[in-house]
Amino acid sequence: MIVKDEEALLSRCLESVKGIADEIIIVDTGSTDRTKQIAENYGAKIYDYVWSNDFAAARNESLRHAAGKWILVLDADEYLGSNDHSKWIEFLQKEKPQAHLAYTLPVINFTGKKIIRRK
Repeated sequence: MIVKDEEALLSRCLESVKGIADEIIIVDTGSTDRTKQIAENYGAKIYDYVWSNDFAAARNESLRHAAGKWILVLDADEYLGSNDHSKWIEFLQKEKPQAHLAYTLPVINFTGKKIIRRK
């Protein structure tokens, strides 16, 4: 994950991968808030990276540090639904990685205000 000043969102993201991710790689591009401390609380490996206005270079830096069979790329404002944890675990146990094979995930974007319905 590439981050900069994500203290408001990072906990939700990292909480969503607890029990699924074997390692958490954080490439920090200059945070001045509590982003790094929050990442440390989740056992993340944190690497400082000087932003060069090249998103691909920063992403490649994060991938360079990953050691697992599978790599899940998320942004700090994204998270996995808690109802899908058992599906993730089943997939990771059964599926065999293949060279040069990638999976994409459905993404649901929320914008605006959440509507709360009261009974």
